[in-house]
Amino acid sequence: MIAHRYLRSHLWSRKWLYLGGFLSLLVTSITEVLAPKFAQWTLDSLIVAQTRSNGGGGVEDAKTRLGVLAGQFLVLGMIAMAGRAGWRHTLARATHEAGRMLRMDFWDKTSRMALRFFREGSLGDMMSRFSTDINQARMLFGFTLVLWIDCVLFSVFAFSAMLWISWRAGLACMLVLATVPFFIRKLARLEYAQHERAQGTLANFSDRMAQNLSAVRTQKASGVAEAWNAMLRSGARTYAHDRVRVLKTGLRIFPVTSSASLVCVLVVMVTSWFDLQAGRITPGGVFALFAYATLLQTPLFELADLVSEWQRGRASLDRVLNFQRQADAVGDEGTKDAGLTVLHRAANAPDADTGLELRNLEVRGCLDRSKSHERQGFMMGPVNLKARRGEWIGVGGRIGAGKSLLLATIAGIHPDASGEILVDGVTYLPQRPFVFS
Repeated sequence: MIAHRYLRSHLWSRKWLYLGGFLSLLVTSITEVLAPKFAQWTLDSLIVAQTRSNGGGGVEDAKTRLGVLAGQFLVLGMIAMAGRAGWRHTLARATHEAGRMLRMDFWDKTSRMALRFFREGSLGDMMSRFSTDINQARMLFGFTLVLWIDCVLFSVFAFSAMLWISWRAGLACMLVLATVPFFIRKLARLEYAQHERAQGTLANFSDRMAQNLSAVRTQKASGVAEAWNAMLRSGARTYAHDRVRVLKTGLRIFPVTSSASLVCVLVVMVTSWFDLQAGRITPGGVFALFAYATLLQTPLFELADLVSEWQRGRASLDRVLNFQRQADAVGDEGTKDAGLTVLHRAANAPDADTGLELRNLEVRGCLDRSKSHERQGFMMGPVNLKARRGEWIGVGGRIGAGKSLLLATIAGIHPDASGEILVDGVTYLPQRPFVFS
């Protein structure tokens, strides 16, 4: 998939940033998993202290151990806070940076496209991809990635701790939860397809809205406004129906995860009771097993949201990147003839005197001095043009072709040029673009 390749390339280009975020999440997950172990050690120490106090000795040693555990738990909490601050300053910020990057790339590609793309393409589709799709896709680069890494790390460490306490309980819980990915994957594929369809419906609806706004006066004059309103209401209902289908499919994941979590708790309850009766684990171990079985509900419930977020984000990123591919194709096609196009209407008097003549005019640089370093190699020309008095001249071309630069050079505003400019009674009068819209 194009989204997967783009995401891998982005992660590799910022590997040190993401490595720092991963290490911060690793520290955070370890501290979260160690918390139930500290509870286990504390509970076992209290039981030992109570037993020894009844026997008349060893109480001071138990108190000392509890004091050490309290100090270690305090240090553990401080490390956890540092880990959370670390991934928030790396991976969380990456979300906003990715959104800015996608928007800048999108705008850069769009600004260099040929005008026929806007005439023949769907503006509603472009608006949908620029706003909704980019907002959804940017989550893949930060927040969604954080939740995925946290879910995987915590689950691995939690199962390891359960196996450490009682391999029977840990193995039984793993076997129960191993069935969950099969059902979730099936629902995830369905949600991806439904989200892609919903975004296509939104693009069509946005396109009709744009057409409706551009022709509102014509509709009122021709009496077809009601037909347009009915069409828009139908489009809105279709999009709402498609979006509800996506949400319903996402909600179907929750019963799967909650059922597996409940079965996992019941399995731990039975196996830990037998292990306790056989003397294989301590009461503190039983408490820790229940704590891990309960804490595993969090990544299971997060898994439902994560799969939904991942599928929607991947579908949106695919749509954005596919649009940029189209923009590149159209842009490349448009740059084959990147020069200026000159349109003219002959003068009323064929023998009129020449008012403007350009001979081998070559222009370099850029009007905007702040961007001159970006276009140091830009050169336009040579341009040869002769215009008689009363003749209309129109200069066209894509953005950046040099239309304004040519006029500024003729007026003497831009001096970095070579060739000849012969002017007789011609005035340069700049206008605001909206006057002609």
